[in-house]
Amino acid sequence: MKEITQLLEEFWIVKDKNTTDYYRIKRSIDNQMKNFLTDFVGWKLFVTNKLIKLEKLPAEAHPFMGIQRFESVNEYMLLCALLIYLDEKMDGTHFLLSELIENIEKIIAGYADIDLTRFTDRRSLIKVLKFAVEMSMLKISDGSIEAAEQDQSKEVLYENTGLSKFFSVNHDSSISEYTDYHDFENRSSLYTDDETDMVRTNRVYRRLLLQPSMYWDSDDDMDSIYLINQRQYIYKHLDKYVGGRLDIHTGAAFYMISEDNVFGKIHPSEKSISGFIALMCGKIREDIATINNSK
Repeated sequence: MKEITQLLEEFWIVKDKNTTDYYRIKRSIDNQMKNFLTDFVGWKLFVTNKLIKLEKLPAEAHPFMGIQRFESVNEYMLLCALLIYLDEKMDGTHFLLSELIENIEKIIAGYADIDLTRFTDRRSLIKVLKFAVEMSMLKISDGSIEAAEQDQSKEVLYENTGLSKFFSVNHDSSISEYTDYHDFENRSSLYTDDETDMVRTNRVYRRLLLQPSMYWDSDDDMDSIYLINQRQYIYKHLDKYVGGRLDIHTGAAFYMISEDNVFGKIHPSEKSISGFIALMCGKIREDIATINNSK
């Protein structure tokens, strides 16, 4: 149970970085777990000698699903250029920051107005490189990325770990004609009736697992109809592999993770802001009660 919640919380489990969890999760993976993740949720599970990754494709796109530290489209484009560059490198290959910058400029030329001699664009690249190091796609063999951020003449020697090839999503069909994220959400229009049923099943499970709530506006919403009709079956699956409670209300559904198996950001936390929020909510409740009593 905790193995799946950890796979949900973390992008991937890297063996060199977290050996204990890597082997614990690897031992827990059986055919039943694989069938649940692939058939009902529609996700791919990668288990290699370097990492374990659950490819968590969402049913719908939301702002919180992005890379939180990235602040511009250019930073995502720089990340894509870095992945293209690393894809041509052998595992364990070393290269200098100056070489990387030269190749990224060639890759990105004609697609975006990015000049890596400009302070803002270079800062964006440094942010992307720091992210790649934290994700274990790169290792710093020599030099300091902080020093290179302040002085363009400073060099950094990087090593390609080979994990970057598992970062991007491998789609089962061509996406060359897609123009925005809505095209990914509306892929079900390409399937046959039987395949559409499978897509609907995948979508409902994904919405329950990756979103705080699942809402619908009408009684003929197909996802809500499936959820209500199959609620006992869905609850059985989720309770077995994740642990929690499925609450269905008029126009909304929530999957509440059990207290001993929570993951991600939770409230209240140990930060002071949690206390302030609790006090504010208490004050609001008092004001509402006073207003209601005065009517």
